[in-house]
Amino acid sequence: SNAAFAQWYRSDANVNRTLALELTLPSIGNGAYRFDSASFYPATGRGFDVEDCGGNPCEAVFADGNGAGDRNFFFTSEVHFWFEYNGTETLAFSGDDDVWVFINGRLAVDIGGVHGRLDDSVDLSNPTTAANLGLTVGGIYQAIVFQAERHVTRSQYRLTLTNFNQTPSTCTDMC
Repeated sequence: SNAAFAQWYRSDANVNRTLALELTLPSIGNGAYRFDSASFYPATGRGFDVEDCGGNPCEAVFADGNGAGDRNFFFTSEVHFWFEYNGTETLAFSGDDDVWVFINGRLAVDIGGVHGRLDDSVDLSNPTTAANLGLTVGGIYQAIVFQAERHVTRSQYRLTLTNFNQTPSTCTDMC
């Protein structure tokens, strides 16, 4: 329902708690960086599954279908990052269940729904795509990847960013 969906990305002590975690994307060469997990369960051991609700975990855990034991399903994730648009970037996602990518506040990738592994990407070097997203070379924009896990047999997550890497800025002390 709309009311249930409205809780997905909001912290609430009784329904959905925020866990701040780091997602590292190692270099895979040629300006590309990737996080890839065929067993993505960031809330296992950290969420409602470890809290006591009358002698039982507050959230059900399920076997992941890969023989890896019980896992905490039914979680969402958000990845936020800023980038300076240079006109050569590509973002690719592969995984199961819901994924939406917003760039500059506009929907760029939509693979929502409960499903097996699907792939999608957005090529920001395409002039039409860039125009539809309101991008201009040299502009600073935010990208947000929203993901939701609702499937109880496995959780797969692969995020690949190509040519988003910029020289980091340096801050120096003025004193």
